[in-house]
Amino acid sequence: MTEAISNRNRGYRDLFVFQKARGLASETIRMTEAFPKSETYGTVSQMRRASLSVVSNIAEGNCRLSRNEHIKFLRIAYASSGELGSQLLVSCDVHWMDKASFDHMETLIDNVSGLLWRLMESLKRPQQAPMPQRGRLRQ
Repeated sequence: MTEAISNRNRGYRDLFVFQKARGLASETIRMTEAFPKSETYGTVSQMRRASLSVVSNIAEGNCRLSRNEHIKFLRIAYASSGELGSQLLVSCDVHWMDKASFDHMETLIDNVSGLLWRLMESLKRPQQAPMPQRGRLRQ
């Protein structure tokens, strides 16, 4: 593997949205540890998978070679953030988490989904050609 490809495959780690989504996934895992043991293979598993889907699709999209594929994976990440949000609402409704924990998690989701939306919108805009550098002679 060439160095350029290797760096591209790890470049997602530098994305602010990836870092925030990684924090969201970690918080989701920690928060669901307090859920009823009877939900380990139900709601807990689903919430963890949704949060991991957000961060994983950001990484996978960034490693794709086309802009359209990149956007496609960001859309999946965005949808997974909505899925996680709905699961948090129900978890709060049935008192598996308190209101303060819900508010904290909802803020994290809102931040990540907003960053995802803005990134998708920026990738949809046509790229501008680089400006020629002044003072250099063409050969």
